[in-house]
Amino acid sequence: MMNIPKVTSEKPSVPTLWVDTSVVIKLTKIARGEALQAIEIERLTRLQELVRELGEGGKLLCPRADQEEEYVAGRFEKDVHGDFLVLSLGVALRHRQGVFDYQAQLGMKAYVQQSDTITVPLLAYFHSDPVKELEEARHRAMLIGVNPFKDSEILARRNAAKAEVQRVWENLRHEFVAQKRTYE
Repeated sequence: MMNIPKVTSEKPSVPTLWVDTSVVIKLTKIARGEALQAIEIERLTRLQELVRELGEGGKLLCPRADQEEEYVAGRFEKDVHGDFLVLSLGVALRHRQGVFDYQAQLGMKAYVQQSDTITVPLLAYFHSDPVKELEEARHRAMLIGVNPFKDSEILARRNAAKAEVQRVWENLRHEFVAQKRTYE
């Protein structure tokens, strides 16, 4: 019987903050002057200032991931995309499926080789060295981004998947209410 290997993950030499899509959507709403609670506006504005200051100072990575799947074809698409681009300075993570595939390959290799350890390299998460990308981005005069790809078939599948997830969660909510079960 094979022992379960110890897994370690290489980390960038600079702290990394992954910002949830909902936060950037709220930042977009603040910039557009849409109503949010004053305390929320204050906290989110301060977060945005800190992320920009630390990123531009080379002290924080705030990479984009595949969040565009959550906001593409939405009413704030261009603004949210731009806000992610500014916070990340163009540094991006691999798509989650690519990360999963990379990790699965490492796991299979470890299994075949009966390794005691698995070390997940930084390149499992990023296309290149993110600290080097950040350093290069800090010295560029401008940041150019491309709007996400919007193939109608892909958008239809995403919308169908979102609708299915919403349906499943709503059914679960009804079931929990009927059983008098709380979220906790």
